[in-house]
Parts: sequence; C-alpha cells; structure tokens
Amino acid sequence: MRTEIHPLLSPSLGTQRSITSFHFGAAGTGGWPRKVYIQASLHAGEIPGMLVAHKLRQQFAALEQQGLLQAEIVLVPVANPIGLAQQLHYQPQGRFDLESGENFNRLYSEPSARVLPQLADSLTQDAHANRDIIRQALRAAIAAEPVNTELQSLRQTLHLLAIDADLVLDLHCDFAGPVHIYAHSEHWPLVEALAAHLQCGASLLADAYGVMPFDEAIFLPWAKIRAALPQFPVPFDSVAVTVELRGEGDVSHALADQDSQAILHYLTGCGVIRGAARPVPALPHPATPLDGSET
Repeated sequence: MRTEIHPLLSPSLGTQRSITSFHFGAAGTGGWPRKVYIQASLHAGEIPGMLVAHKLRQQFAALEQQGLLQAEIVLVPVANPIGLAQQLHYQPQGRFDLESGENFNRLYSEPSARVLPQLADSLTQDAHANRDIIRQALRAAIAAEPVNTELQSLRQTLHLLAIDADLVLDLHCDFAGPVHIYAHSEHWPLVEALAAHLQCGASLLADAYGVMPFDEAIFLPWAKIRAALPQFPVPFDSVAVTVELRGEGDVSHALADQDSQAILHYLTGCGVIRGAARPVPALPHPATPLDGSET
C-alpha cells in the first residue's frame, strides 16, 4: 500500500487541510477494470461509507499482501475534510460548504468542450489508443483549471484521482432508506452485479443529472466526446456509480462488514481480485429510470 497526501488550498492564515489517498496493486493490463477508484463521505455527514471504506482499506491491504490484486485500486476514505470540520451548535454540516453555500457533490467541471479541438487532431481509428489519449487530455484540462478556494482545490484533487479510473464508486447515504444506486443506463450491464451483491432496494438509471455531481463529471465527458466526434471509435468509458448505503443513522460494524464484503464480491467477479467469484444473487428489484422516481 502506498499513501499519498494531497494538500488543499489554505482557507485562512495558519490552517490547511489535506486529502489522503491509499493506493493498492498496479494498473491491470488485461480486461475491465484496470483501475478502480472508491471514495466515501463526500457529503461529510454521511458516515456509513466512511466506515465501509475503513473496512475496505484493511481488506485491500491484506489482499495486496497475498498477491491477489489484479488491478490498481485507489481508496479515499475521507473525501471531504472541509465538511467534516463544519459544526454548528454541535450539529455536523457536511452537505454544503458554509463559506459558499455550494453542495459538496455538485458543480464539478466537465472539460469535454475544451479538449474537443485537440482530440479532433489526435484521435485514431484504434479505440484502445483513443481511450488513453482522451484520458490524458481530460487530466490535463482538469489540472489546468484555476483554483482560488479550498472547495475548488478539493474538487480538483478528487477529480484528478478518479478521472482515469475504469470504475468509480462514490459511497454516500440518504437521510433514510434502503441501499440503492445511481448509474448511467448504458453502464447498467457492468453495474447490475454490484446492485445484486448489495441487494439494492432500487437501482436508478439516468443519462445525465444536469447539476454535475461527482459521478456525472466522470462519465459525461465520454458521452459528449463520442457524440461530437462520431468519425472516431470512442468508447463510453469510466463507469461511475453513486452508492447510497441506507440512511444517515445506519452506522454499525455489522452493516459495514456486509457492504464491504458485497463490494469485494463484485470486484472479484470483475477480475480485480483473484479468486473464485461468488454467484451473483438475484436482484431484489429491477432497475428503473431516475425520471420515474418521486421523492
């Protein structure tokens, strides 16, 4: 395991926060996925994912030591140290940035328009080569974005850690509810097994959200690039899934063990972890369009 510390822009004199990422294994050379990115508690008051990530860190370290990882895994158990520090009258305020009022899981950048001229001149008829060219262009565009606030540096740091991953799992929870996920409709064949292992009460599919949460900022550039440059074979890459781990009060070691094991079973089935894959259980409920849901 390799640990990296990513300092954020200081919000005021004498203070500075950072994001810690844990890196396991090495980029795979075979099938999908070659790199997995998992983060937790971007809404800092949503604790279930943070505990699941704590479990996964221990499990990934043991698997790496045994030589059983067949892909690179990047894990960020505490994705939002800004929100984690926000307390008002003893109440956690981890969903919105108190300085700007912005939702921590909104307004991520979508750099496809800035890279299209470059890609029009550099893409080839080789889809695999195009994948690497697009990822390099997206990474460079995100890295070049101006950063003037601590929140902007948080968004940029997380975005850069995930932009070249084949699979992104963003662990959240709702105010109350069963386990459920959000995913792009075209990615559902790759995501269905995850929903089944988690025994999701709902699987909500959408092609876009319109407010640029973290997962949309990962998958949407590929859809836009593919639509804008139909003369080139552009894969619809970077599967990004938001996993809602029940409600805010559903924090226990028993639930975290259950959820981390479900993720491990899914990753084993994908070939990220070497070993016999557990049979995929039946999905409790079929996937449905997000547009058909009512809060």
